[in-house]
Amino acid sequence: MQTDTEHAPSRGAAVRHVLCLVLVSRLWIFAGVLLAVTFGTAYDVSGALGPPRAATMPAATWTATWAEAMHRWDTVYFAGIATRGYRYEQELAFFPGWPVAMRALASAAAAASPLRHVPVLVAGLVLSSAVSAAAAVSLYLLTRDVFHDHARALAAAVLWLFGPSMVVVAGAYTEAAFAACAFLGAYALLHGRRWTATALLAAASALRSNGLLHLPVVVGAHLLTDPRALAQPLGAWPSWRSWRPAPRRILAAAVGAAAVGLPVALHQLPAWWAFCYPSPTRPWCAATPPSVYAFVQSHYWGNGFLRYWTPNNVPNFLLALPHVALTAASVGSAASAAWTAGPGRRAAWRSTTLAELLLTLPWWILVGMLVTAMHVQVILRVVTGSPAFYWTAAGFYVQARRVLAASSAAVASSAPSPSAASRRGSMATTLAAAILPSYVLYGSVGIVLFSLFYPPA
Repeated sequence: MQTDTEHAPSRGAAVRHVLCLVLVSRLWIFAGVLLAVTFGTAYDVSGALGPPRAATMPAATWTATWAEAMHRWDTVYFAGIATRGYRYEQELAFFPGWPVAMRALASAAAAASPLRHVPVLVAGLVLSSAVSAAAAVSLYLLTRDVFHDHARALAAAVLWLFGPSMVVVAGAYTEAAFAACAFLGAYALLHGRRWTATALLAAASALRSNGLLHLPVVVGAHLLTDPRALAQPLGAWPSWRSWRPAPRRILAAAVGAAAVGLPVALHQLPAWWAFCYPSPTRPWCAATPPSVYAFVQSHYWGNGFLRYWTPNNVPNFLLALPHVALTAASVGSAASAAWTAGPGRRAAWRSTTLAELLLTLPWWILVGMLVTAMHVQVILRVVTGSPAFYWTAAGFYVQARRVLAASSAAVASSAPSPSAASRRGSMATTLAAAILPSYVLYGSVGIVLFSLFYPPA
């Protein structure tokens, strides 16, 4: 793998660069949202159902305008839950971690504010900006340490900040906070801090149900005798069949798994107590297991195996196509490297680190679930917590740019006409080189769509 470690800036300089990109992304989103709400008409009026502005906040302030403009889609639910708690069964589709954090920050800010009141939505937007910066920086550092490639790490951070979900990670959504917990947790694992990583990934589970997909990551890391083995390539392992984890490592893995799963279980408990004890009052009480979350997702949101595979949802599958295609390319590349004969491909597979493999599996599983059993268009924002997605996109993009640069430098007038295989390779390289600009364009259009209450948010 080609790297540019020797030419990379210092970590401090690179982090400052990423933070500057965070600021640029926020200014770009701010301008796009304000232009959209000034000159456009919202398709839906749900944002007006809950007043995000405090009575003491002047209507003309940019803060009030920004807050109202970002009061869209799931933000309506998060702000409502943070303000007055859960009132309706369908609201149990949203985990409590983010509303609790919004309310806590609003209360703390109000105590120090002369207004004595800070809207939870404003608190959510401020908190989202902070965790977005943490997510972008941690994704950069994680990618740089896994691949030893500054260009790839920087491209990953840019894709996260300016990609199709740029407006969502700037809003009072769970995505930015979930990504920060997931990326920081992965970074801690890579550097041997297993219990710090476990705590961060447990926090991710308090924000979104797909935090459970980190279970194999946590279990795998805790089973290792030496956590630094995560950074070793698969070819360095003598034999998986001879590996026997110590009993204390098995116990640590069980505790880590319980910690990651506990927030999901605790989210079910109050609903079970309210609706199922002492006598069942809702149909999900008799299910095995009695999960209100699974019931709400199916009954109110229409999720379920192949339930979304209808002709009228074809446009939503087309919206998700770039992310699904990239996932398919990643799976195909890994399968080819693992099972196709040939020393080159075998060497590529054997050079893959255990950390890379463990952190890629949740992404593949998540996309499989999204395509077969969920609203597929939410893939645009749900994958924001998967570092491997950005590794792959950035890897394709950076490698394509390097190939194009090398080809341009080697062009000679006497060069023979390219073969069909070369032309196909050239086309694939051109498409890969278009990943970053096309994703930035997609994200910029998404700012307008989100602001005016249009899909795919």
